[in-house]
Amino acid sequence: MQRRQFIYLSAMGAVAVTLPLFNCNTPVTDLEKVLSVPHILSELVGRDTVLEIGTAYGQLFPGEYKVKALDGILRGVAPGSPIQATTAPEKVMSLLDQNIKEEFTEGKTLVIRGWVLTVTEARQCALYSLVAPKK
Repeated sequence: MQRRQFIYLSAMGAVAVTLPLFNCNTPVTDLEKVLSVPHILSELVGRDTVLEIGTAYGQLFPGEYKVKALDGILRGVAPGSPIQATTAPEKVMSLLDQNIKEEFTEGKTLVIRGWVLTVTEARQCALYSLVAPKK
């Protein structure tokens, strides 16, 4: 297999796994939608698992389990100024992924439903469980 082919197939695999997490009726550029999708985790698990993790997080931390609260917390993960509605989706994902890596390094993790997650990933799942389209 050539390198170009491998990269293409890897990218298509990532898209195929994360696509079910997005509601096609809502623009992907919506900040709330971008904040709510745990990109690294969603490459490993399906929509139902993300929903289960999010709901379990809400049971553990009911004071945070509100769209407005989680949205505000996740917007504040960027060092310096918080994420704004005008921040490009790619930048938002990059900032969240960077924060997740730092949290793993610092040991800021939780075990929810058997998954070891950073606090940010768990919060993203919780937000997703609140804003995801119902089947």
